[in-house]
Amino acid sequence: MSHPIHISLREFILEGKFDYVEIGQSKEWLKHNFLDPDDWGPGDKPFEQVTVWRFGNIEFHFAGGELTMIFMDYLPILDGGPSLTIDKWLLRDSEPMTLAQVIWELNQAQADYSVQNNVFEGRTEIRVEQSHVTLAFDSTISEQIELNNRQLSSIFLSGASSFS
Repeated sequence: MSHPIHISLREFILEGKFDYVEIGQSKEWLKHNFLDPDDWGPGDKPFEQVTVWRFGNIEFHFAGGELTMIFMDYLPILDGGPSLTIDKWLLRDSEPMTLAQVIWELNQAQADYSVQNNVFEGRTEIRVEQSHVTLAFDSTISEQIELNNRQLSSIFLSGASSFS
């Protein structure tokens, strides 16, 4: 491909749109219809057997030959590598976003979402209803971070919901 594909983080979070890539597509189909990954892993396996494709620090996870997750955890630094240009929306600054800041942004976008807080694990997740994208906020017990100040640690779309 001669030019990078533009990805809007806002469209991904609010609508689940990542160009024309969808959860459940086969690795074979993506190999022929999407970009070649910058890297893949685990590196000791033949390309056909790898379970992760990387575009910069954005990961596509595969199981059984199908795309099961689009995952981003290098936050707030998000890099699509040479293949993807990213409109970072929430991650426009180099400072990590807090739970309170992300909720404010989602409210401004009039997004329908639910919040699940797991006190025992020190994890809070926001699930955007239309897109099924999850935004995760983590802290450790030793950090004792106030809920609203927990920092965004990952953004992902997967075939399996972490919400019941």
